[in-house]
Amino acid sequence: HLIKYYLDELKCNPNESDQDGRTPLHYAIDGGSIDVIRILLERGARNVCTEAICPVFWASLEARSDLVDAFEKYCLSDEQWIEARELLGASYA
Repeated sequence: HLIKYYLDELKCNPNESDQDGRTPLHYAIDGGSIDVIRILLERGARNVCTEAICPVFWASLEARSDLVDAFEKYCLSDEQWIEARELLGASYA
């Protein structure tokens, strides 16, 4: 994966943000790539909340349980995890 090269070899910051506050994790959620999400989380990406939304909540609203599940071991407080699961359930309704 090219993403591994950027993170490991070039030492890119997985929490760097663009002018809108979106991080690589936001873009990975947008692209729906569970592999990229896992790689980012394994290398320290955080669930950074912008004014718009947090990556895990965005995945929940998109009804992507696979993407939400990728966050289970990483960077979520109990409150964020519960809210993400509640949003996921509501998105199916």
